[in-house]
Amino acid sequence: MSKHGKHNKEYYRQYNSRPEVKARKSAMFKERNKKPEVKLKVRNYLLIRRYGLSLVAFNSMLVGQNNCCAVCKSLEWDSRGPVVDHDHKTGKVRGIVCGRCNRAIGLINDSHNTARLIAEYLEKSEA
Repeated sequence: MSKHGKHNKEYYRQYNSRPEVKARKSAMFKERNKKPEVKLKVRNYLLIRRYGLSLVAFNSMLVGQNNCCAVCKSLEWDSRGPVVDHDHKTGKVRGIVCGRCNRAIGLINDSHNTARLIAEYLEKSEA
């Protein structure tokens, strides 16, 4: 790299680290990200990157579940909306769930045994 190019790189690094420049760029990105078409692009990108699942595939899975949570069958979603449930060991997508069910699955560390024990405990306490 030429000396001139290196100088420019350092200049822009310093320029972009200034608080007023950071604030202006942050405001610009926040405003841009409010646009519905940008939200959809970001959502699609994140789904593909995290789960290998496009937005179209996500929506078709949700329709296949009758637009409800795969676990509790609720039609109500929290503020984040429907979320992808996946196996943390294999990365395999299991279904689309509500936030509450997703957190519950996470709290028991995806353990079938713990889920059975919880169900047995709750059934005993009803009697």
